[in-house]
Amino acid sequence: MHLSVDQITITAMDLLRSYGLADVSMRRIAKELDVAPSALYWHVASKQDLVARLAEHIVAPLTTPSSPAASTSEAARMLRNCLLSIRDGAEVTVTAVGNPESPIHSQLQRFFITSLAMEIEGASTPQLRATADALLHLILGSAFVQQTESQLVAATNASETLPQSQTIERDDSFAFSVDLIIRGLQAGC
Repeated sequence: MHLSVDQITITAMDLLRSYGLADVSMRRIAKELDVAPSALYWHVASKQDLVARLAEHIVAPLTTPSSPAASTSEAARMLRNCLLSIRDGAEVTVTAVGNPESPIHSQLQRFFITSLAMEIEGASTPQLRATADALLHLILGSAFVQQTESQLVAATNASETLPQSQTIERDDSFAFSVDLIIRGLQAGC
């Protein structure tokens, strides 16, 4: 078998979707690919590198050059949906954003700087960068807490899903928080 970074990443994504981040190990990926674990390290430097690749895959709909331009509010909603669409997607992305060797933070920051600059005239680069980071922290934290809550509910055999009213309230609160950050930048310009 000719092993590649793409095969490793796809296998890791399949494991992530099925079992969560705790079960995405180099040993398990190697077993799925029917190779020795050491063979993976010819293509992926470390588990941190693999996590960064997983995060890039999760947010790819937003960071690829062909991604459509979106309002900042829409961009925030899109990122949150990307994170929530994959089991442990928020945790993977938070981990990658915290890794100084991963490009994911700068990719997402550029994504939000672009949308903010299209909406708000007169904002300086430092203001745009700080606002983009504030949005990232809000989105990552919101998605991480929501995924953690869902997993705890499932682990304790509570109701399978949150009531629709609670989901709507959470979405409305998120949208309000994003709008608050955007209005803060507008007021500062």
